[in-house]
Amino acid sequence: MRQKHYIYLVALCCLATGLLGACSNEEELDSVVVPQDDKTENAQGRFDETPFVWDYTYSTDKEADSDQIFIGDLMQAGLDEGVATRTTTNRRSGGSSTGRDGSSRRGSGSADENYRDEDIFISNPIPVYLGAAFPEKEFGKSFKPEILYPRNPIDVIFNFTRPFFGEITKEHGSIGYKRLFTQALDSKEYEQFLKGGAKESFEFSCTEYFSYSDIEKALSASAGLAGIFSTKIKNNTKSVNVKSRLFGQLISKNFTVSMDVPVDGFFKDHAKDTVPENPVYVYSMTYGKVAFISVESEYSFEQVKTAVEAGIKYKIFSAGGGFSKSDLEILSKSRITLFIISDDDPNGHTFYTLDNIKNTFNLSYSLYNPGYPVFCQGNYTKDNSAFRMKSSSGSSGSRRNDGGSYNRGDSGRRGGSSGRGSSSRT
Repeated sequence: MRQKHYIYLVALCCLATGLLGACSNEEELDSVVVPQDDKTENAQGRFDETPFVWDYTYSTDKEADSDQIFIGDLMQAGLDEGVATRTTTNRRSGGSSTGRDGSSRRGSGSADENYRDEDIFISNPIPVYLGAAFPEKEFGKSFKPEILYPRNPIDVIFNFTRPFFGEITKEHGSIGYKRLFTQALDSKEYEQFLKGGAKESFEFSCTEYFSYSDIEKALSASAGLAGIFSTKIKNNTKSVNVKSRLFGQLISKNFTVSMDVPVDGFFKDHAKDTVPENPVYVYSMTYGKVAFISVESEYSFEQVKTAVEAGIKYKIFSAGGGFSKSDLEILSKSRITLFIISDDDPNGHTFYTLDNIKNTFNLSYSLYNPGYPVFCQGNYTKDNSAFRMKSSSGSSGSRRNDGGSYNRGDSGRRGGSSGRGSSSRT
């Protein structure tokens, strides 16, 4: 009897030990982080000591304005990120790009942190709206603080196929612009614009990267966004013998909103137009959507670039040409991570094939999905001349990476002379 009792106790102890071990294993599984490529994690970044540059840029917009500044990554990601800072050169033009201190930052929201999808929150807290004014040194960077001197009325043009005109009479803040923006989206002009396709143009840029620190450099305007995208790349578990890495950015533009040059001065008190802060106001804004792309592959960067370029041109741009079996094989054997941001959801969307980018970018813009601000242009209040971001060497970034020149055009203004449109005042 005692022997049976002893055996029972031993069995019970084994069962309890097994249950505790199982619970421990479950806890370990809950805390598991997908193994990372140590070579990539610890590798010297291509842009650790040099400014970020695009290796290649392709655009369907033949009238691209070199004075436009890319702001599609000016957002905060995560629940509690640091203050967003901006690169010192317009990344759209392919110029050099550094952090505020010229180095690759690793702090809160850096690529070293692990993010869960449920923790991701993306918003655009930067007060960039048509007619907002900022000190010259912060325009295109932090966009803070806003200069709030009373301003004169602003005449506004939405460059739909048949333009919509309006006026902002409020002297302060963004409410006047937001009301006019809502009226424009409710207008017959926008409805007709949507029926006509509503896709103004596409732009694709890519570069080779060596380490996740390069992602931080590329997305230096938002450390949180850089951390999230880097983590999503790490957590892509597809097995690949990585020999090259491509980082890309695809932009779809819907429409541009611009203002007439204020001939009577921007601020009501003309003396404020020439204050020491040298104010710059938001002259135009372009709405659209953005996709960030990472391709890790066993093929060379040039082979991957050619395949990605062919895929995007064939699937997205409808630019003719073909998507060969070789291109398909290269992409099918590569590890692809996409992070797409539009205005129809406060969170970004993550995908793992180019087909997903096609499906997302081929979704038509609508009344409730007009896009979000991806470009802006600034003018000086003192003389209404165009603001141009400077590189660390002091030169303006005014060339495309594919060798074509950016000539100052009137893409933000071109809607003002085509046809007759309705107007509104707010």
